[in-house]
Amino acid sequence: MQTQQIHISPEEQPLIDAAIALGDRLAAMSITTAAHRKTIRAVQAALRRLPVADWTISRDFAVDVVDDELVDWEAALLTWQAGGHQGLEPACPDGMRYCWLVCLTVSTDEDGNLQRGLEIGSLYEQFPESADDLLAEDGTSFERSTDEFDEDASEGGELDEDQLRWISEVLDPELFTGPGQTIEIEADEWSAADLEDDSADDRLH
Repeated sequence: MQTQQIHISPEEQPLIDAAIALGDRLAAMSITTAAHRKTIRAVQAALRRLPVADWTISRDFAVDVVDDELVDWEAALLTWQAGGHQGLEPACPDGMRYCWLVCLTVSTDEDGNLQRGLEIGSLYEQFPESADDLLAEDGTSFERSTDEFDEDASEGGELDEDQLRWISEVLDPELFTGPGQTIEIEADEWSAADLEDDSADDRLH
C-alpha cells in the first residue's frame, strides 16, 4: 500500500507547530486526565510525522473556555430535565463559549479506500437569553485530507487571517486565565466500527 500524505507547506507549518504547542499546554493542566494526555500525545506524534499520514484511528483534543454563568445554567438545565421538566425551564443567560480543536480522522470513501483527514479549528458560541436564539460562528480554519492531496496535489500557501488568529489565540499566555470562566478539556479516540455501532444504535432507538 502506498504511503499516504497530507501536504503541509512551509508557510503553513506554524499552524501545525501551534497545534502541538496547544497540546503541551493542555497536557500540563491539572484538570487533564491521564487518558486525555495519552490521546493528546498520540495526536501530537502524528502531527510531527506529517506529511506522512499513517494514523489508524481517529483522535482529537479540544479545550473549551466557558463563562461561569453558562456552566451553572447547563447544570440547572440537566437537573430540570432529569426531574421530568417540572417547573419553568431555566433561562439561558448571556455568555460565550470558545472552543479550539485539533482532530485527526480515518474513514473510507464510497469505493472502500482508506482516507485520513486533519482539521484545526475553533468555534465561538454566543448564548442570548433564549436558547432558541443561540448564535454560533464556525471558526474552523484548516482542513486537509489524503484524498485532497492525491487528487489536487495541493501546494498549500500563505496562512489566512483566521488561521493566523488561531495561532495567536492558542499561544496567548492569558488564554486560560480569564476571571469568571471555566476550562473544559476533551480528548477522544474512535474507530470506524465505533461510528457504525452508534449508527446502528440510532436506528434501534
